Amino acid sequence: MPTEKELLHKELDEILEELGVDDYDPEANDALAALDAEVSGSEFDTPDQRSSMIAFDTEGDPEMEMMLGRLVRRRARRAIRRLINLARNHRECRDCIALVTRAVSEFRRGRYLRAIRAAVRATRCLRSCTS
Repeated sequence: MPTEKELLHKELDEILEELGVDDYDPEANDALAALDAEVSGSEFDTPDQRSSMIAFDTEGDPEMEMMLGRLVRRRARRAIRRLINLARNHRECRDCIALVTRAVSEFRRGRYLRAIRAAVRATRCLRSCTS
């Protein structure tokens, strides 16, 4: 019978896998957090959805842009819903709750790629906090 911690980590793994992130390294998480802090607000910040579609080579194909946009939005929504529930169950992880809140905020603004980035960071944070 798996422990509560094992079940939580399994769910966190599933969220990361759904978002396309399948590795976990606490040291890399700290390094990524530092990198995100430096990148935030700079010219290297996450591009908006329009320039992301250019990166996916969908420029000029509105049907493909809509399909990719819906896919990203669905994945972000599903992951954030799960993270909200986990955050409510782990109130002691205040920093992680702030990251979940940021993911929700970015999603509400229509910044789905940024929401996914925040969701990944929240997932890693919850894993660290509950270990």
